[in-house]
Amino acid sequence: MPKIFDCFTFYNELRLLELRLQLHWDSVDRFVIAEATRTFQGQRKSLFLLDAKERFAPYWHKIEHLIIDDMPETQNSWDREYHQRNALGRGLAAASSSDIVLLSDVDELIRPEVLSDLKTRQLGPRDILCFELDWYAYYLNFKRAEKWLRQSPRGILKGSLSRFQSLREVRGPVTSFTRDFVRACKTNWSFGKFMKRRLVPDAGWHLTWLGGTSAIVDKARAISVHSSMTNSGDDLSETFLKQRGAIEQGQGTDGFSPVALDASYPQIILDNTQQWEDLIFRGGTP
Repeated sequence: MPKIFDCFTFYNELRLLELRLQLHWDSVDRFVIAEATRTFQGQRKSLFLLDAKERFAPYWHKIEHLIIDDMPETQNSWDREYHQRNALGRGLAAASSSDIVLLSDVDELIRPEVLSDLKTRQLGPRDILCFELDWYAYYLNFKRAEKWLRQSPRGILKGSLSRFQSLREVRGPVTSFTRDFVRACKTNWSFGKFMKRRLVPDAGWHLTWLGGTSAIVDKARAISVHSSMTNSGDDLSETFLKQRGAIEQGQGTDGFSPVALDASYPQIILDNTQQWEDLIFRGGTP
């Protein structure tokens, strides 16, 4: 039976990391986490996970914690992001060619039952799994009607993996023939061979831009942003804060709207809502 290596970059999302470890624990054999000493924007940062090692002691025997201290000297934030993601390969020394490698961001969570099924799924050398997620932002119960698939988690056999960034750039399958054909061609070109993108529907949750105003501003100033933004992360944080405020006022924007906590959520959250109360929007919730 193949082992599962759950690989992702990390900034400071300690609560989401703990939730991820709990959700993925029973099926994942190794969590490969790349934490850098600089943000994608190039600022020096603390090693938040290393500083919280005692908190994560019950999980540490399954964690391969990679400290990335060789971020490139460049003006391009995307170069640093790609470097940190590709550095995840340093944590796969124990993986065999038939093991399964998952790549995602820390806030992209996969359902436990989906992970369990991976253990017995026949995955071919040309297969790339594309996990479709429910999409939430700002609060746990601000949901978008559209699914998160374009850059959602990806799964591949270790023997078929080249660079992690190439895997990240694989776009999920869509119903439009033309768009899907273009995405397939880009994937094949990137991998240098024909690859099959396999949709895994209703596979989990994307919980992004959580933590309140300060967390949103902090994240926006750290991540890679489009060159059209004149003031870098400040422009980005202003955009997201305005969007969050509009939804809070009942003016659902960009497809997000408040929803009720129901059986579609991780059971861990439903069983411990008091721990997540600050991330649950109560005004206007159905």
